[in-house]
Formats: sequence, structure tokens, C-alpha cells
Amino acid sequence: MEADFLSGIPVAVDPGKIERELSRLWKAEGNERSASFSRICLSNLIVYLPDGAARDWGGTILPEIGRRFPSRLIVLIPQSAASGPLSASLMARCHVPAPGHPPVCCEEILLRSSGGRTEDFPWAVLSLLVPDLPALLLLPGMEGGHLIGPLGRALDRVIFDTRPWRLRDLEGFGRLFDLHPTLGIDDLGWRETVGWRRILGDLFDDPGIRPHFLRMDRIEISHDAAAACSAALLGGWLTARLGWGGTRGGEPGLLRRGGETLRFVLRGTADESAAAGASPRAVASGSIRGLRLSQVGPGKETAYLQLSHDAPQSAIRIDHHAEDSCVIPRRIPFPRPSEAELVGSILERPTRRDIFEEAVRVACRLA
Repeated sequence: MEADFLSGIPVAVDPGKIERELSRLWKAEGNERSASFSRICLSNLIVYLPDGAARDWGGTILPEIGRRFPSRLIVLIPQSAASGPLSASLMARCHVPAPGHPPVCCEEILLRSSGGRTEDFPWAVLSLLVPDLPALLLLPGMEGGHLIGPLGRALDRVIFDTRPWRLRDLEGFGRLFDLHPTLGIDDLGWRETVGWRRILGDLFDDPGIRPHFLRMDRIEISHDAAAACSAALLGGWLTARLGWGGTRGGEPGLLRRGGETLRFVLRGTADESAAAGASPRAVASGSIRGLRLSQVGPGKETAYLQLSHDAPQSAIRIDHHAEDSCVIPRRIPFPRPSEAELVGSILERPTRRDIFEEAVRVACRLA
């Protein structure tokens, strides 16, 4: 049984004796191998996997989480089988950091409920949290928000994934910020916009391009159906950073500031509803396609700044045109992170809550 544990094979245990069994298993492995491994725990990471698609995603990502961000992994799986007690199993997630070095390991605690019950999860999780380490809740689908309240102040951060959401689902974020003023709230869809935000920030620092940001009156973002929320969040961030965040225009997508007007347009490449409820693995193929800032004069566009994602070449093409200038297009590298890299980055570097909250609230008005 002990050999199964360190080999990554789940070992069934009594749910009421998880800590005791973990101590026994780690001690047995240490005695057998002369402590030839390192046990590391950087956080308590609770992962809710409510359906088959989420579990497939977890089966791919959880081993990488153990490699990038070793934590006490507490995996929650509700099952639709007949009613019964909570069941538990334990396994180690190990990897070799470099040739010749001992393995680095962390533990995974798998809790399964039967009959679709989830009310037993919070008390079980609270009893398993390692003291003095942050507690993170990762919700890679559209379910699991009901766990936030029962887990209460034990949580430091909740990580959502808005990529399979409809635009109207973003409204829920606004309520979360109000209900949990001290809770860290993050999102994989928001984290996917980091590359776009970095490029836009660099362009704003270019004195030849900055006037386009300041004089623009139209923003258009094109996206795959599975990236509608990410595109809206990017638009919310951009307009807020440029001082349009607190303005209203009387209709969706229209902002007014004094005598100025800004029109925001989201343009999907397919029916947005096709992505709703899709698995995170399917959603990973969606992306933001392009962003266009333009200044529209009487009857025509007088200037524009266009960013286009060239997916085959992993690059962003930048076009810049005005009545008095036309800059030769250029490309800059734009490698897209893998799903494991995306999740690893969000675990390692929390998002600034104030900036994300403002982007969410403005995105709700724009969309």
C-alpha cells in the first residue's frame, strides 16, 4: 500500500482518519527510502471537479500543479451514485527537479461524495487545511460558487475560469466583490489577457502611438466564441485605464465623458452560445483575435491602431495609420501559454484585486 502511495496510485482511507493515514504513509516511505525525497507544501489548493469534462482537465493539470506549485491538493468530486458516506483516497504527486536530485513530492487528498451531495465537502476541507498556509479554491468550470460561503474566512483566494461563460454571467463577479470585500478573486480568462495588456501598455509609452489612445472614439475586439468574456475583460481594462471606467452612455457599448463619446464593439467569430458550458479543455482553443482602436471623422475612419493575432506564427501584427503618417506593419512574438503554464502562473502570482474588479465592472457595462 505504501509503495502505491508514492507511485501516484490512490490509496483508499477512512475519511475520518486522513491526517493519521498521511503521517503513516509519509513516515513509511521515509523509512523505506531513507528519506530520499523532499515533501513540500506551498499552499492548500482545493479543486472542485463536478463533471467528466472538468475531471479530464484535472487529470491533465493536477500533475503539472504538483510540479510547478507543490501544495496540499484537496480534490472534490461529487458523484451521482446512490447515497452513501463520503469516501477518501490519498496519493503522492512527485517529480524529479533535475537529474540526480531526489524527488520533490506533495500530497493529493481526493474526496468523493455520493448522490450528488456537496454539503459534506466544506467541513471535511476545513479539517484538512494546513495551518499558516494560504487556502486557494480553484473552480475550472461554471459550478462550485456555493462552496465559497461555507468555507468562509478560511479562503484567501478563489480562482474562476470565465472562458466557458456567457457574457451575462460576468454580472456574478460584481456581486462577489461586494459580498467578499477581503477575498482574493482571480480568473483564468483574465490571466489569458496578460500578453495583450503588456503590449498595449508598451504601445501607450510610444510617443508616436500614444495620441491614438487619447483620441480614439471606437474600440473593436474580435474573438473566438470561447473567448467572449476574456475579450470583454480586456476591453473593460483598456477603457478603465484610459479614464472611461466611471462613465455611462445610456446603452450597452457606449460611454460618454463630457462632450466625448466612445463606442465599444465585441465581434465574435461564431455564436457565443456555442461555447457556453463547454469544458475548459475545449475552451482552451478559443482566443482573442484582434483589437482595433480608431478615430472616426465625418463619414470615415481617419486613424487607427490595429493589433492582430497571427496564431500560426505565434505573433501579434501591429498596424498604425493616420492621415499624416503610415507606419510599416511589424510583428512581435506572442507565444501562448499552455494550460498548465496558465494555471501555474495564476497560483504563483495573484492578480491585483482593484484592477481586476474595475475591469469586471466596466466589462459588464460594455457588454
